[in-house]
Amino acid sequence: MNRIVQSDTSKPVSDTEMELRLPSSAQAAGMARQAIYPLRRAAPDVVEDVLLLVTELVTNSYRHAGVSRDGWIDLHVTARRECVRVEVRDQGPGFQVAVRMVGADVSGGWGLHLIDHLTNRWGVAHDGRTCVWFEIDRS
Repeated sequence: MNRIVQSDTSKPVSDTEMELRLPSSAQAAGMARQAIYPLRRAAPDVVEDVLLLVTELVTNSYRHAGVSRDGWIDLHVTARRECVRVEVRDQGPGFQVAVRMVGADVSGGWGLHLIDHLTNRWGVAHDGRTCVWFEIDRS
C-alpha cells in the first residue's frame, strides 16, 4: 500500500499524494517523517509544520489508540497548490477531543493544541476506525 504519486515533477509546486501503512510501533513516527521527505520539494512553505503534526498524530495513535502490536496506522498526505491535507487512521476506538489550554501545568498532551493552532481546519472522524485529519492552507 505504500505509494507516492507526483503528478508533475518538473514543477516545484506540484500535486503530491502519499499513502503509507505503518506498523503500530515506536518506529512509526520516524518512518512517517521519512516518507514525507518529498514534501520538502512539493510544499516547502508548510513542510516543517506538517512534519511536526504528523509526528504528533502518529505518536498519539501508537501510544493511545490501544492498537495491538500487529495493528497498523495509515498515513495519507495530499499536497496541492492550495493546501496540504493529512489523515492519520488507526484501528482504535476513538477518543473525546480535548484541546489543552495554554497555561495548563502539564508537560505532555499538547498534540491537539498544536494542531488547533498550526492548521486552518482539522477534525476527528469515526467509521469503525479513527481518523484525525488536518489541512494547512498554502500561501
